[in-house]
Amino acid sequence: MAGKNSTQFTRRQMLGALGVGAATPLLLAACAGPGAAGGGGGSSTISQWYHQYGEEGTKEAALKYAKGYTKKSVKVNWVAGDYASKLNTRLLAGSGVDVFENNAINIADARAGRYADLTDIVDPIKDQFNQAVLENVTIDGKIWGIPMIIDPQAFYYSKSAFSDAGLKVPETMEDLYKAVKKLSSGGKKGIFLSNTDGGAGLWATHVWATGAELFSSDNKKAGWTDNIDALAESYSYLQKIQQEKMGLQGQPSDWWDITPFANKKVPIQWGGMWSVPQAVKALGDDVGIFPMPGSGSSATKAVIIGGWNEQVAAKAADVKAAKAFAKWLWVDQKKDQEDWALSYGFHIPPLTAVAAKAEKLQSGPGKEFVDLNDQFGKAQGPYVTSAVGTAMGDAGTAIIINGKDPKSTLQDAAKKVEAALAQIK
Repeated sequence: MAGKNSTQFTRRQMLGALGVGAATPLLLAACAGPGAAGGGGGSSTISQWYHQYGEEGTKEAALKYAKGYTKKSVKVNWVAGDYASKLNTRLLAGSGVDVFENNAINIADARAGRYADLTDIVDPIKDQFNQAVLENVTIDGKIWGIPMIIDPQAFYYSKSAFSDAGLKVPETMEDLYKAVKKLSSGGKKGIFLSNTDGGAGLWATHVWATGAELFSSDNKKAGWTDNIDALAESYSYLQKIQQEKMGLQGQPSDWWDITPFANKKVPIQWGGMWSVPQAVKALGDDVGIFPMPGSGSSATKAVIIGGWNEQVAAKAADVKAAKAFAKWLWVDQKKDQEDWALSYGFHIPPLTAVAAKAEKLQSGPGKEFVDLNDQFGKAQGPYVTSAVGTAMGDAGTAIIINGKDPKSTLQDAAKKVEAALAQIK
């Protein structure tokens, strides 16, 4: 989650930190539930891990949910700092964590037996979940996590700015380029994609918007090589935005912070659904949302989704009890799921019935995000490893910032992506 009190670290982590850093100790723990005490969990206590959220009230909510579970004591560990490396240390040690949230389910960890298989919990009810979000928790036909929240990303735009300029919502990347050009005047920039003009973070969304997939069906090849002309065209428009100096850059934080749009520095900004309350508070009914436009003969539109998932450690003190608690909280407790998604931040509950009844998602930009997510939402999935992301991020930077030829750069990137896929054991 990210909100007004957040440093936004968790959003960067959700999208890019697919690896882990150096091992460091647990910094902070909080207890909840009958008889909960110190230590790392045990036969009478379930140790549940959260990263330290920025939104006010999240810690109290997590403690409240844990206290409501009556079958076992639940010890809530509220982990400050580098959550990923601390979690990885515990999983490698095989102690200290039973149930945990994760935004980057790792193929190697799944195959090494560090996660408990949750297929028996999710598979019988998988049709009740948003289908795209299950991509992030599925490896080798098994389900390793229960989705907790969905975070789609798309473009925010000023309806009045578009109306005043006689513009319609872009249908293609060419339309987007022309709109940005028309909105860039008098020293004002037309768009904020990122501090690298989208060079590193938007590659998957561009691929999908050409009608291609990230990988082949066997996850061994780049899935967009047959659409490379369309993908190169898509990148060429970002390159033009950079070369013509129409994109805002040099901001204190990056695309995940909607402040430039909210402060009317730009009429278009790429951002996450979590920023809807900030945008609406600043601009009211002037806020609109549109997906990534497409390029090429198979052009479509795309919305990338991320989120957090609840998992169970394979070496939990009591795997059966840990799985029962995970199911209780993230499948059975519908009110708590809506509360977690919408009372502190702004996200979509993964269970479609919960999302459909959520009052805050029935109108305005919130509903636009939900509708676009349902129609165009896609998840990168676990095969987007750090090596894959680096290869495509470097290609984007080379094209957009350094002016390299889009097609040949993407061809080189495809080779690096396929080499990275070949390293997945």
